Amino acid sequence: MLDTDSIVKISKQVVERAANAGNCVIVGRGSQHFLRDRKDTLRFFLYASTQEKVAALISEGNSQAQAEALAHTVDHERAAFIKEYFHAEWPNARSTMRCLTRIRQRNQ
Repeated sequence: MLDTDSIVKISKQVVERAANAGNCVIVGRGSQHFLRDRKDTLRFFLYASTQEKVAALISEGNSQAQAEALAHTVDHERAAFIKEYFHAEWPNARSTMRCLTRIRQRNQ
């Protein structure tokens, strides 16, 4: 049965296999937690403010209310997932080496 537990287990295997194969870029999928004890990784935490997330969702065709609700829901679900499967808080920039903030340039 393919459930969240199975997806996490498979994701861990894939991430570890990719890291063991050599130079690679892995975005998300719990990689910062799967690879946290490795000394040969460079980890970044990519972050956008709620305002920037909402603006991006509106630019994709969502209403203001839909965008605000979706940004909140996604962040809440991501935090719950990280807490349940990795016993860590999200967002947690301390689990990474570098923190980058997304800033959207607007054409005026």
